[in-house]
Amino acid sequence: MKTKEIKKIIQGITASIDQDNIDTDMIIPKDYIKGVSSKKLGKHLFSYLRYNKNNTPNNDFVLNDPIFSQSKILLCGRNFGCGSSREHAVWSLKDYGIEAIIAPSFAEIFYQNSIRNFLLLATVDQKTYKNLVTYVKSGQLLKIDISKSLIITNEFLTTFYLREADKEFLLNGEDELTIALKHKIHIKKFEDKHKKHYPWIFLEEIT
Repeated sequence: MKTKEIKKIIQGITASIDQDNIDTDMIIPKDYIKGVSSKKLGKHLFSYLRYNKNNTPNNDFVLNDPIFSQSKILLCGRNFGCGSSREHAVWSLKDYGIEAIIAPSFAEIFYQNSIRNFLLLATVDQKTYKNLVTYVKSGQLLKIDISKSLIITNEFLTTFYLREADKEFLLNGEDELTIALKHKIHIKKFEDKHKKHYPWIFLEEIT
């Protein structure tokens, strides 16, 4: 079944966290992942960075800056999302209001969790990343055109990488079951062939 459709254009202020190897515990500390709900996790996003030890806001952290506090796009360093496989990291980003993350590379499990939750991950080369870090510091708008794989600014435009299958998944809003059902004829043929050659596997079904 169709689950949702992501925006084809994502536009907004971009917050830059110019740091490599931001792991899932930094994204959402383990203290806040005791439940299985994806709700109300946004307030704990980057908790170690957003708050001091006395729970007051860390004024040096970008998301506590009024200019960037409502950012829809994050710009982060290499290997973003490394660490554990916790899906809560993606949930906290989504609950906060993040719609896309731009980085030179992402941890693979985090990448898969993000796509399944309709969070866009745009991969750029290191030079483009550095150019974007400089550009977004002033709080200018940035636009991402998913269908064209373009990042558009007032000064330049550049492409980003997204696997074609993942792009289709995001734009069409189809979950894995829907995609599998598109191949139900081939699945039926495969099952019939197996029943013919390995009938003992299906004895319980026959009886």
